[in-house]
Amino acid sequence: MFGDQGAKSNKVNSKPSTNPSVKIKQQMDIFIESLKAGKTIDVTAKNLLSGHEAVITLESEFLSDPMMSDLVDGKFHVLGKVIRSIDDDTDSISLMRKTALSKMPASLLSDVFGHLSNLGTEQGFQIPQLRWNIDGPAIQIIPIAIYA
Repeated sequence: MFGDQGAKSNKVNSKPSTNPSVKIKQQMDIFIESLKAGKTIDVTAKNLLSGHEAVITLESEFLSDPMMSDLVDGKFHVLGKVIRSIDDDTDSISLMRKTALSKMPASLLSDVFGHLSNLGTEQGFQIPQLRWNIDGPAIQIIPIAIYA
């Protein structure tokens, strides 16, 4: 549905496409690129001994596996520098802080992304809970080394 249709050409069309599928695909591509602002990726870790939740900000160019498939469901040790610490639930670390979406009101984000969460519960998809803020107690870490 979202694939390019029709004959492919090296020429650039000056007028926009009227095909709704092409327009939706273009909008999705722009949205994905806005979420990838910068070359960093935030990974969260729960159940720390201190009771905090961690936001680990990774530089994607230093990952041995850019798709991060080796980090899924693994147990790792992180050596790094804590760059932010939040001791109580009055503050949070935004996972959208580097994107244009960080300026959107929380109610609008809930409305937009709530539909994705509903898709998981109503249609049986395995979609994790969507979060854009990590409430305290939390720490943000820039890793020096990650090892098993």
